[in-house]
Amino acid sequence: MSRIIIAFILATVPCLASSSEQSVICDSCQLAGHFRNIDQTSFAIKIEDAIFASADAGDVKSWRGVTQGPPNRFTKMVDVRIGGVAVKIPLRAYSDLGNPLIPSSIALTRNQDEIFLNLSGGEGSAAYTARFVILNGKLVRREVSSPATPDAKPDVMTFD
Repeated sequence: MSRIIIAFILATVPCLASSSEQSVICDSCQLAGHFRNIDQTSFAIKIEDAIFASADAGDVKSWRGVTQGPPNRFTKMVDVRIGGVAVKIPLRAYSDLGNPLIPSSIALTRNQDEIFLNLSGGEGSAAYTARFVILNGKLVRREVSSPATPDAKPDVMTFD
């Protein structure tokens, strides 16, 4: 079983204007590359977040990434392309993911036919990792787990 892992970790970047370091807050992150498989399948990911306003709540009743109330930021868009073909990621798959930690928490892995996109957010007891499972070019499942309760089964959302 071959496993390909592409992980992106960024906590601070040097400030070009001085010798100190500054934390980075991103509104979006775009990643592109090729899997290291025989056919060098290409991928492109774009994830956007935005400052939360009450109009952004939509149908969301319970937010990930906060212990109560709405988040400061919310996941606005997730776009995935595998081999140049768009993978449909419905709004309900990410609309409840508050305070996403982009770009530092994005990881893309491939295990034979399955592709996993991980996105983490929140902090402390509100921290979460959302795993989007893509099979044959389609989103089939989203699993959300919490590092605060590692033995608990993830919350699963399925897609047709």
